[in-house]
Amino acid sequence: MVGIAMSFAQIAHIYDQVNNLAAYQEWIDFTKQQVPTPPKRALDLACGTGYFSFLWAKSCQALIGIDLDPAMVKMAQKKLGQGESPLEFKVEDMTDLTFADQTFDCITCYLDSLCFLPNLDQVQACFAEVYRVLEPGGTFLFDVWTQDFLLDFFDDFINVESFDEGHLIWQSQVDFDQVQVTHDLTVYEGQGNSYQRSQTSLQERTYPLDDYLAALLAVGFNIDKISVWPDFQDSQPQSDTSRWVFVVHK
Repeated sequence: MVGIAMSFAQIAHIYDQVNNLAAYQEWIDFTKQQVPTPPKRALDLACGTGYFSFLWAKSCQALIGIDLDPAMVKMAQKKLGQGESPLEFKVEDMTDLTFADQTFDCITCYLDSLCFLPNLDQVQACFAEVYRVLEPGGTFLFDVWTQDFLLDFFDDFINVESFDEGHLIWQSQVDFDQVQVTHDLTVYEGQGNSYQRSQTSLQERTYPLDDYLAALLAVGFNIDKISVWPDFQDSQPQSDTSRWVFVVHK
């Protein structure tokens, strides 16, 4: 897990500038729809720089955002105002949480964050920890890429994003056998003719829908309390469905 933290650390300071923050509203709207009663204590896994956490915290009595990468958590903490707040950020491994059993009534893990775990065993380890710290009747919401979308969309993908003091070049290569994508990110920062270059690589991997369901059942969740929403819709999946969005009740 340390490698993932170090990879994101290279882009933590520009993450919000090159991210599509407007898209987070879709996750917020869906979460409010599925969890209409304000959670007493919520947990946001893989919170990154905290943008979703801040939005969701407005509907929660208390919320903790966790991320494995100290640099991302530091950026999130910088956004907190002075004085008491119902929101806090901590460095935690979502496959080995330090919280007591049945601590939270709502847990989220969005923006394909589970796809950055290296294998299905680690995904199941995360599910086991979620089951442990989620109270009976609580809700777990997460999303992952579909295999078809990951392979099609990121095959020879390239994108250039500009931010205040530089540019980000994002290139992706797909491993079709492993259903895995490697994102190579090159950042140029500076002004005029003077730029500093840094690079990092991130990997994502996803699995068949049945594998995610089996992993949830293996840790104790009930199939009758699991629903899957293709691209947030209450409908049948389409050929271009990009995400499986799960709503899981304990």
